Amino acid sequence: MSMNLRTSVKHRRGSPAGSQATPANPSNPEAPPALPALREHIADLRVRAEAAHRQTEIGLPLPATDDPMVPVFQTPVPAGDILTSDRDVQKREEKIRSVLCERGPRRLLGAVAGPELAEALNDLYRTHPNFVEAIDLVVGEERLARQRGTALCGLRILLTSAPGIGKTEFSQALAAKLGVPMIVISMSAAQSSSSLAGSEVFWGNSRPGQVWESLIQGTHANPLIVLDELEKAPSNWGDPAAALYQLLEPRTSVQFTDKSVPWLAVDASRINWVATSNEITSLHEAIVSRFVVINAGAPPEEQLRGLIQSLYGMLLAEYGLIEQFPTHLDRQSENALLGGSIRDAKRLLRSALGLALRTGARELVIASLNPPATQRRIGFV
Repeated sequence: MSMNLRTSVKHRRGSPAGSQATPANPSNPEAPPALPALREHIADLRVRAEAAHRQTEIGLPLPATDDPMVPVFQTPVPAGDILTSDRDVQKREEKIRSVLCERGPRRLLGAVAGPELAEALNDLYRTHPNFVEAIDLVVGEERLARQRGTALCGLRILLTSAPGIGKTEFSQALAAKLGVPMIVISMSAAQSSSSLAGSEVFWGNSRPGQVWESLIQGTHANPLIVLDELEKAPSNWGDPAAALYQLLEPRTSVQFTDKSVPWLAVDASRINWVATSNEITSLHEAIVSRFVVINAGAPPEEQLRGLIQSLYGMLLAEYGLIEQFPTHLDRQSENALLGGSIRDAKRLLRSALGLALRTGARELVIASLNPPATQRRIGFV
C-alpha cells in the first residue's frame, strides 16, 4: 500500500500524463507561466538583445541588464477597421500586427538617472563649453529624475545660434552620454508631416513616420530625436512640423496616432527632443513655446582652443590615428583654426589628416580659412 502511494505521487509529479491531470495553479510558483506572459518575456529578451547589438555597432555602452522596460502601446491590440477590399492594405495590416506580436509592447528606458549618468553628463562641460546653458538644463533634469527614481525622459530643447557652432554635433554627444538611440530628421528635406506622423492609410505606398518606427521598430521608449534645421521646413506644400503640436505636448503625446496606423495609439511622451535652428523668428510661436529655447554662442578663445583640441582628439580616435600623429595640435595650428566656426575647424582638421595620410607626413598642415582669391585675366586676346 505504501509503495503504491509513493509510486502514484511520483507518477503525478514526473510523468506527462500526471502533469496534464494537475490543473495549473497561479499561486503555485512551480506552475508553468501563462502563455501571454511567456510571449511577453520572450519579446522583452528579443528587444534587449537587439538593443545590445545595435549599441555595440555604434560604439555605445551596452544597456544594463536591469534597465527597466515600459509599454509603448496597450494590449490586446484592437481590431482594425479596414473599409476596403484592397488586398495590399490588408496584407500591410497583417504584417504590422505580426511585428507587434513579435516585438511585444515593452521597450527599454535608457538614461536611468543616477551618479553614473550625472558623471557622464558633466563631461559635456569639458567637451562642449559653449553649450553650458543646455548642459545645465539636462543636468538639472537628471537630478529631478533621480529624485523620482526614473529615467531621463521628455526633454524638449531648441538650440538656436549662428550656423556652424556645432548644434548637431552637441546633440550627438548628448545622445551618447544618455546611452539612447538617436534619430536625426532633416527638416529642410521634409515634404510633409509624413516624416514624423506617417502618410494617410489610403495611399498605396503608405508607411509609418519616424516616431512610430522609433518606438515600434526601435528598442527604447525614450530615444533622442533631433529635428535638424527646424526653421528650414518647407511651407509650400503641407506642414512638416504639424505633428509637433501634439508630439511636444505631454498630455496629448501619450496617445499619439500615426496616420498610417490609425487603429493603434502609441505613447510618445517619453521621447527626448532636440531641435536646431539658426533663427526662430520664422517659427510658429506655438511650436517655440513647447521648447526650452537656448541660445548657443561661440565659446571664448581659450574655451575654443580646448574645443579644437577635443575635436582633433575625437578625429584621431575615430580613425585609429592616435599612435600615428601627435596627441595635441601645436599653437600655430590652433591659431589657424580660431577665425572660423566649429564646422570650419572640423572640416579643415579632416582635410589636414587626409592630406597627411596621402603624403606620409607626421605633422598636420592646416589650410587657411580664407584662401586668397585666384587672379584671373578677363578679356580678349
